[in-house]
Amino acid sequence: CIVPSFTVVRQGYGKFCFEGPLNVCNLNVDEIGSRKVTVFPDISMRPPVGEGLNRRVEISLNGIWPQDKSGFAITYPQ
Repeated sequence: CIVPSFTVVRQGYGKFCFEGPLNVCNLNVDEIGSRKVTVFPDISMRPPVGEGLNRRVEISLNGIWPQDKSGFAITYPQ
C-alpha cells in the first residue's frame, strides 16, 4: 500500500500534499473533521519525524482571508 505521494483534498477548501513514498495501509482519512484537520489526535501515538504522516507537507487553503477589526473578510489586495 505504498503510494509515491499522498494528497488529501476537500473540494472548495484546500489540500494537503505529503512528499515522498508513503504507506497508506492503516490511515483513516474519515477522522478528518470539518473546519479543522487533526493529524495526531493522540500526541503519544505520533510516529518519529519522517515516518507515517509526521513528515513534510505542502498545505494549500482556498478562500481563507484575513479579517478586519469588525470581523469582515478582507478580500481585496490593498
